[in-house]
Amino acid sequence: MVRYLSCSGHVIRISPAGAVRRMQDMVEQIAIVASSPHPAKLVEHFCTNPDVRSILSRSPHRAAVILKDRSRIDLRVVSDALYAPVLRYHTGSTGHNVALGEYAAGKGLILRESGIIDPITGRKVAFDEEHEIFEAFSLPY
Repeated sequence: MVRYLSCSGHVIRISPAGAVRRMQDMVEQIAIVASSPHPAKLVEHFCTNPDVRSILSRSPHRAAVILKDRSRIDLRVVSDALYAPVLRYHTGSTGHNVALGEYAAGKGLILRESGIIDPITGRKVAFDEEHEIFEAFSLPY
């Protein structure tokens, strides 16, 4: 599916996320995060894949489908500026995201799906690459 979406002409960056990216033995659903200047067109391309059996949900920035082989795939499409933090968020397990959020709070920061926020200034810190988020906390990637 990543290759199919990459060939759409609407993708800047794309990657599997969640359990697939964490290389888990058991995967309940496949998550994909993409950045695009035309999110609705990418979602349309995703939903019209010939292997799609049914569409579970759909909006201009996300969709969930069941394939003919009964696999579930969730697609989330964001601006390229949000790609790295959203990919990090959707790759981490719930426990990892909670622990990293608590670590950020200990540093006086707020960690959200969209990135790191300084609660005093309200300023959101921008990251081009996922590893930069971990470097901001002096953590290994």
